Amino acid sequence: WGWTWYKQRKYSRHAPRDGEIAFVFTDIQKSSDLWSSDAAVMTEALHLHHGIIRSQIERFCGYEVKTLGDSFMVAFKDAVRAVDFMCQVQQLMFDTTWPPSLACHPATQQDTLFNGLRVRMGCHVGRANVVKSPQGAYDYDGTAVNQTARVSDS
Repeated sequence: WGWTWYKQRKYSRHAPRDGEIAFVFTDIQKSSDLWSSDAAVMTEALHLHHGIIRSQIERFCGYEVKTLGDSFMVAFKDAVRAVDFMCQVQQLMFDTTWPPSLACHPATQQDTLFNGLRVRMGCHVGRANVVKSPQGAYDYDGTAVNQTARVSDS
């Protein structure tokens, strides 16, 4: 509980609290297939993935709303930071040295656009209901959040 509380308080300074909010949802493509084929390799790959995502959330002053498995929900105070975040994450995913056996899976074979995990991302900007927990964490709901989920799934 202590680490979660510390993390939420430390990063909540970047949490958008009102106005137009840029939401980004991320998801690893074919992650279920990858977990089924080699859980140990996916554990290592997921660690790299999470490190990239979290380093760029901090770099672009975003707020990690929640993480579920290999998916992230991130909020930014403006669309420019959200788009810069997405572009930089994709570049770092391409530049990362992934576990060699990950490259053998059809879902991760390198080509001119992808190397390693393929991360789908969607962004939408709009107003949302902002909910603050007693521990200081922020969450969001409403149409803008639902639209972002739809964009990232397309």
